Amino acid sequence: MIDFLAASQNLPFTVALVVMLGIAILEGITAVLGAGVSSFFDSMIPDFDLDVDLDGGDAPPASLSRLFGWLRIGKVP
Repeated sequence: MIDFLAASQNLPFTVALVVMLGIAILEGITAVLGAGVSSFFDSMIPDFDLDVDLDGGDAPPASLSRLFGWLRIGKVP
């Protein structure tokens, strides 16, 4: 298994896997301590008011803001 992960063809995927596991471990440790890393980064991003007034459009005015809300624009995934 180690030979498979250390193969030169798999190096980008192995690096991505190690980074992902590192983030998961960091998030788990900080969650146990009471402060999540994701919530820290989420608090740094400002909230946007995306209510757009569509003059004369067929769609209701809140449809664009619902789309942005569904895409999580302005939020940390």
